[in-house]
Amino acid sequence: MRIGVITVQVPFIRGGAEILTDGLVKAIREAGHEVEEISMPFRFAPVSEVKRSMDIWASENFEYMNGYTMDLVICLKFPTFYLQHPNKVAWIIHQHRAVYDLWDTAFTEGLSTTSDGKALRQDIIQRDTQALKSFHKLFTIGKTVSKRLQHFNKISSITLYHPPKLDTHFYNAPAEPYIFFPSRLEGLKRQDLLIKAMKYVKSPVVALLAGDGGQKMGFQNLIEQLDINQRVRLIGRLSDAEMISFYAHCLGVFLVPMTKIMVMSR
Repeated sequence: MRIGVITVQVPFIRGGAEILTDGLVKAIREAGHEVEEISMPFRFAPVSEVKRSMDIWASENFEYMNGYTMDLVICLKFPTFYLQHPNKVAWIIHQHRAVYDLWDTAFTEGLSTTSDGKALRQDIIQRDTQALKSFHKLFTIGKTVSKRLQHFNKISSITLYHPPKLDTHFYNAPAEPYIFFPSRLEGLKRQDLLIKAMKYVKSPVVALLAGDGGQKMGFQNLIEQLDINQRVRLIGRLSDAEMISFYAHCLGVFLVPMTKIMVMSR
């Protein structure tokens, strides 16, 4: 079977979605199928660029590719849902959250207060609902994503969890005095909460923030403003071996993204 894994990405930004995509492609190939990841860049702004991306995907016919027939396509992200193919399955990482659960929040002030933004929201919800109803199967990566889909689009889906990368390589080791926060450095991940909290921590514990992203300079400036350079460190991207080691030795892992609060203790 020839299978296309369809997604979008922001060039040079790598996070959980990209890791999930790599894992899916690898699993399909190991199951004996031909598989190809097909991606296009995505721009979150301005509104005209979001609409242009929507229209480009809607114009794409994936049934025939220069003499090759694609038997199945698996769509992971907005706006890939709009492509044309008779056998579509979705494993939704997320919809365009700016017009869904993040609408009318501090993260979307430049969108939810404008007429163009309001029109875009209406257009996306309508087109998402129409497109996703044509899929043979709808999966999501978590219950929160399924709940959003049901709430906003009145569409049911099946939650299908993705196995962690390197899940067979994790191990325990003697704990060292640090809290570990591996993630893209973005406002939605809310690293700023941990940074601000560390100013009030009295025990000899530090916070290590791994990853890269658009808020790297902002978080570094915040650390310096609070004068906690010795308590919080941005350690950048890690190799797989380094990541596993930091997990093994940490006191705990900190995770507080929007709409979900979770602390995973060691």
